[in-house]
Amino acid sequence: MEFGFEGGTETFLNKGTNDRWQSVLTDDDNALYLQRLEEELSPGLRAWLENGRRVAGDPRDAVD
Repeated sequence: MEFGFEGGTETFLNKGTNDRWQSVLTDDDNALYLQRLEEELSPGLRAWLENGRRVAGDPRDAVD
């Protein structure tokens, strides 16, 4: 898979650093993202999407 990603597999996940993407998006992009979250996802699914299973638990077990 070296050909598929700039930097190959060594940089694909970038050592698990969180929130690196935020400086790439504009304020308008972020506002649209947050608006769509409110419109499309339940609070439980949103928590899972933003924080993962360790924080939010299994989304199939969410009551909302």
